This record gives sequence, structure tokens and C-alpha cells, in this order.
Amino acid sequence: PPSARQVLGTVLSLVLVAVLGFAGYEWFAGRAPDHTITTPTAVGALTAIHTPATVAVTQQMQKVMQEQGATRVVSGVYGQAGRATLVVLLAQGPNIETSTNQFFSDFTTGLKTQGVTVVSGKMLNTTTGGSEFICSPATGPAPLTALSLCGWDDGDTIGLVMDVSGQ
Repeated sequence: PPSARQVLGTVLSLVLVAVLGFAGYEWFAGRAPDHTITTPTAVGALTAIHTPATVAVTQQMQKVMQEQGATRVVSGVYGQAGRATLVVLLAQGPNIETSTNQFFSDFTTGLKTQGVTVVSGKMLNTTTGGSEFICSPATGPAPLTALSLCGWDDGDTIGLVMDVSGQ
């Protein structure tokens, strides 16, 4: 079986490629943010993982998003005992994307270059509290054969979460 380091490396590579694919998408519909985003120290029982690899990926995600017009970017890798479970990316900017469909599509297009396929027949698209969400399971190359993705847009913040636990 692959080592924890190999799994983390694969996870971080997939996320970086997805973010770079997402960065190609055009920001429009400028508005001031309704709220402030911050980096959480934990997501539920999952704690932030700070290794040279995760720090490099989060810094690269921030750089790419800022190059595309984001004025505030929050990203992190979370898990237990150093094993990545969740990857989080939030971004705000004066020209934030207004289409959750476009945001999710651009993100998943980036993942496809790494062999990850969204199971479109199981995609869920819903609006709750004024925020639009698109979530879907995905399949990928070993060791990450099962992934879950969720992207959203609340009008001033775009975000995505990728569950890389394999469950």
C-alpha cells in the first residue's frame, strides 16, 4: 500500500492542478464582500496539517487566486494524525464569480487533467440560505480512488471542499 507521504503528495498535486485549472476562469460581477473569511485552525475534529508540502500548496493556491483578482484567499489541508482528509479553498474579490456551475465546472476540469472524473449522474445542485451548492462524488487514480467535491457561491465568496479520505 502507498505510504502516507505518497497519499499526501498525490492529494496536494490534485488540489494544485484543480486550483490552476480553476484560475483560468474569468472573474466578473464586482461587489464588496458581505463577510470576512479566515483560516480555521480546525474543521470539526480535523486539524490543520502544516508540512512543507501543504504550506507550499496553500501558498500556491493563494498566489494563483490573487493573480486572478481575489483580494482574500483562505486555504488549508485538514486531517488527523498528519493524514489529509479535507482540502479547503475560499476566495473573495471585487470581481467574484457569480455562477456556481461555472466555478464547479472549471475546478473539475482542472482535476480531469490528473485523471479525476466527476460522477455527474450523482451530482447534487441545491440552494440554501441564498448560497448555491454543487456537490458530487468523483473517482480518481490510486491511491485516491474515491473523492467527494463540493463547491459553492454565496455572492461574495466562492469556496470548495474536497474530501480526500477515500470514503
